[in-house]
Amino acid sequence: MQWAARGKSASDTACILGIKSRTVAFPLDNARNKLGVRTKKPGRSAFSLLTS
Repeated sequence: MQWAARGKSASDTACILGIKSRTVAFPLDNARNKLGVRTKKPGRSAFSLLTS
């Protein structure tokens, strides 16, 4: 979530970790749903509030 809050895409994070992008995207999608955020851009703001 910290990398998402800093603006890294799921594919960037997956490349860094050596895993598939869907493995990164799935939990981020779940977190966005729980926070009530529909799009990725406001999701980054919500994540940054949670990680700071």
